[in-house]
Amino acid sequence: MIELYGPEDPEAISRCRQALQHNPDFADGWYTLGIFRHQQKEYGEAISALTGCVRQEPVWAETWYALGVAHLAQGDGVHAKEIYRRLCKLVVTQARTFLRREMRR
Repeated sequence: MIELYGPEDPEAISRCRQALQHNPDFADGWYTLGIFRHQQKEYGEAISALTGCVRQEPVWAETWYALGVAHLAQGDGVHAKEIYRRLCKLVVTQARTFLRREMRR
C-alpha cells in the first residue's frame, strides 16, 4: 500500500513511481499517478499512466473516463471520443452481466 496525501504532497509522485518500479502490474499505482499528473496539468504523463492502468485492468470504467478527460484536456477530442465509445460499450456490457446474474437469483 502507498500512503499518499495528494498531488500537493511533494513525495506522492515519487512514491507512485517507486511502487510501479517494484511492481509494474500495480494498476492502482498507475491510476493514482495518472490522476495526480492530470491534477498538475501534466496531461501527456497522465495519459501515459492511465494507459498503463487500462493495460492492467481494462474493465475499470473510471480509468477509461479519466483517460478520456485527459485527452480532452490535452485538446485531443478525436481520441477522447474513441475512448468514450469504448467506455459506453464497457458499461453496457457490465450492466448486462450484472442483470443476468441478478435474474438468476
